[in-house]
Amino acid sequence: MDKSLYWCCAFLFGSGFLAGSIVPFNIEAPLTASIALYGNHVWVLLLFAWLGDWIGAGTNYFIGMLASPEWIEKYARVSKAKIDKAQKFMQGKGIWLAACNFLPGIGNALIICLGMARAPFWTTMFVLAIGVFVRLLVVTLFAMGIITAFF
Repeated sequence: MDKSLYWCCAFLFGSGFLAGSIVPFNIEAPLTASIALYGNHVWVLLLFAWLGDWIGAGTNYFIGMLASPEWIEKYARVSKAKIDKAQKFMQGKGIWLAACNFLPGIGNALIICLGMARAPFWTTMFVLAIGVFVRLLVVTLFAMGIITAFF
């Protein structure tokens, strides 16, 4: 592998980390561009994008663990009643919603709520890993189809 592929993988990891965290960022465009450049290394590109996105989303769990309900109420303007209701829901069946962290607007909030509710860390991370991988696999397959159709 040449050095430019290493830089591309590092860029994908960083892009994935930002996209998975609370920073509004997009992993789809960098992943698609990387596949266009290095299509014969698609699994390596997918791995770095997935790993970055997964770790970035995992930081949301720790943000939830560290955040106090008072802080969320003050800065996010979410009432204590809504916080309690979300925590109660997450302690039950809500852990499976970690796979839906890609949903715009609520995905990061789901993971933060799981952290606040002290959901089991490794189970949450496992479900999160599956959700992130499936989403990026779909993006990768879609990108490969478009690239193949036009080039």
